Amino acid sequence: MSLPTVLPEADRAALIACVNRPTSTQRDVLRARIILTWPDHGMRATARLLGCAKSTVVKWRDRYRARGLPGLRDLPRSGAPRTHGDKQRRAVAAVATTDPPRPWGSWTHARLAAHVNSLSPAFLDAPDRAAAATPVSAAPVSRSWVGRVLRDAHIRVHRVRGWLHRKPDPQFEERIAAIEAAVAVARRGQRTVLCLDEKTALPVRTPCHPDTYGPDGRRRREFEYHRAGTLAWYGTQDAGTGTIALRRAQTRMDSAAFTTVLDDLAAEGQDVTIIMDNGSTHTSAHTTRWIDQHPQVQVLFTPLHASWANPEEVVFSILTRQVITGGHFTSGDDLDDAAQQWVHIRNQQPLPVRWAYQTRVPRTSDLEH
Repeated sequence: MSLPTVLPEADRAALIACVNRPTSTQRDVLRARIILTWPDHGMRATARLLGCAKSTVVKWRDRYRARGLPGLRDLPRSGAPRTHGDKQRRAVAAVATTDPPRPWGSWTHARLAAHVNSLSPAFLDAPDRAAAATPVSAAPVSRSWVGRVLRDAHIRVHRVRGWLHRKPDPQFEERIAAIEAAVAVARRGQRTVLCLDEKTALPVRTPCHPDTYGPDGRRRREFEYHRAGTLAWYGTQDAGTGTIALRRAQTRMDSAAFTTVLDDLAAEGQDVTIIMDNGSTHTSAHTTRWIDQHPQVQVLFTPLHASWANPEEVVFSILTRQVITGGHFTSGDDLDDAAQQWVHIRNQQPLPVRWAYQTRVPRTSDLEH
């Protein structure tokens, strides 16, 4: 590669970004400044401006000339001789991806090191031909070495990722399509469509001390708080107009209380479609009998384990973020009053529901890879 008299714009942008990035190391910043300064000032002036030796400027100039931007990185080093072989590395990775022994709930670097050291020497010997070329001692592994092995293998024993082993819903596409069609009909004003959901057992907490503000302006809240009971709501949203409503639950949220809410929704005497999830109170025998006795009410259930398909979930999410989180409430009535004020403000400029589920269509480039 010939040394450019004018830096390419792509290389210049990358070097300037490295200099301005607060997380860049000092050595990377110095190398970037050398390449940025040298074409205009020469070697001696660059060394004088940056406060480094002329040999340093020559070194990184030649590296950049030979390899471009990758030449500004450190060359790989041989390092000290290996103390542990691949058998120990594989043993650490294998043990870290299994359940820890009782009574421990998770692995730590120290426990992994102790477990690997307790394995038989015959198991930890490295019979591989590639490993046999490098002398490996039988020294015990340390927890810091275990940490480096896990980091290189991208294994994080301190993290747990939750997942749901669920059966596929054979009616998934059918139910999603029905909800999309109902929302579209509501937006055209052809039918009343209500999205219904509950927010149950919401704790009402009052901090023991008022919030303060630090020198950086960040709000500081005392950890101690008083419990002021719980609160539960039935929430509805008109998909056509976007108006929302919160009905506070006064009794236990069972099937009888739920059908009372349905009575209020059906009292207007018009045909209505209700979108709701597959909760136990929604699918109980008591609720099913109520639905059979009210043919003017059509119910659309979301797919199994897909309550996110109910647009009312978005309303509760916004309510939690804008009112509940960070708020001070002395009682359930106080929280309910704040929530009702929020509903009144939202209903002054309601937003009709715009919800659609779109399956991602793979691009041609994805199929080629």
